[in-house]
Parts: sequence; structure tokens; C-alpha cells
Amino acid sequence: MSLRQKFTLGIAGLGLGLVLTAVPATAQETTSATEPTTTTIPTTTTAPNRTASDEGCGAKAWPATVQGQPTTLKAGSRTYAFYWHDRSGWHIRVTHPSSRKFVFTGHVQANTTLAFREVLDEKRDVVRMDDDHMGFTFRFTNYGHLDGVNFRTDCATRAAVGLDNGGDKVSVRKIVLGKANTHPTSNPVVITRSS
Repeated sequence: MSLRQKFTLGIAGLGLGLVLTAVPATAQETTSATEPTTTTIPTTTTAPNRTASDEGCGAKAWPATVQGQPTTLKAGSRTYAFYWHDRSGWHIRVTHPSSRKFVFTGHVQANTTLAFREVLDEKRDVVRMDDDHMGFTFRFTNYGHLDGVNFRTDCATRAAVGLDNGGDKVSVRKIVLGKANTHPTSNPVVITRSS
């Protein structure tokens, strides 16, 4: 069974209720900002849908747990993945604490159309839009730096992110959400807007 099939089955079983809960992360990581970079979207990637936007949806409607860049975001961190939302949309970054090759794969699914932009990527990193434009699959070959993708939705009420490393689900203790650096309780992480 493919990662997308596993992810879709997992999401289907979760229903529409709020399933995001979080626990405090350990404070052993240090604070750092991401390095700015310019990137080009490869021709294999679908160009962003210009209509996908969170404007007018109320950025604060997403749970406070996911708001703001994690303060522990740092290349080479022992935390593998960082997810957050801010005024510019959603952000996913991956890394690991060595220079050896790690391959992160995952899928993002929303309940409306979305658009993405790759950031901090290298030529072996791939992000591909689903045919329905309501999700995308990614594959980041990581050597201890930061790889990632930013995305925006057309006022989605639900978004989910599943992440694997080497064919195994990444532990929730290796995923951090928002500026409070909380860990999700499940992978895939499913986030719903508050009413």
C-alpha cells in the first residue's frame, strides 16, 4: 500500500472532529531563525494556484497550538519536523542531526484547494500536486540542513500532514508545532479550524 493510500485511509477514519492535541516539547533545543534562501520551482511541480489564499478566513481561527514559527527551528536539530501557520500560510520544514542522507516523504491534504511553494530545497527534493489540487506529496532528501514547503489553502477547515522517514512514520516526539513547540499526539497530524 502506498503512503498516499495509507494516509487517505488514516484520514478517512479520523472523522471531522478536532483531533489535534499537543504536549509540551522538551526545552533542550536552542532558538534559531531560518536562513533566507531563493528557490526555483522545478518543472515537475505544479505551479501555485493563484486563487489559494487564507485571506479573509481569519488566521487566528486555526488552533493557537500551530500559530507562529517554532522557536526551536534549527538546521541539524534532533527534532525532525516543524509545522506552523502564520499570516502567510502554512510552513513545513524537515532536518536531522547529522550530515548523512535521510529521506523524508509525506502528504498534505486539505478539504479545499491549495497552492504550494518549495523552499530551501535541492534538486533531489520533489513536491507534486494531487490531481484535485486539494493535496500534495513531497519527498525531501536531507543531509542535516533545512528542506521544506510553504502552502496556502482556499479557507480550508481541515488540513492534515503525514510524515515518514525511510518508510516508517516519524515519531510525534520528533515533530514540533507552532511557537509553543508542542508535539502532536498523532502522525498524520490533523488540524481543524475552530468555530
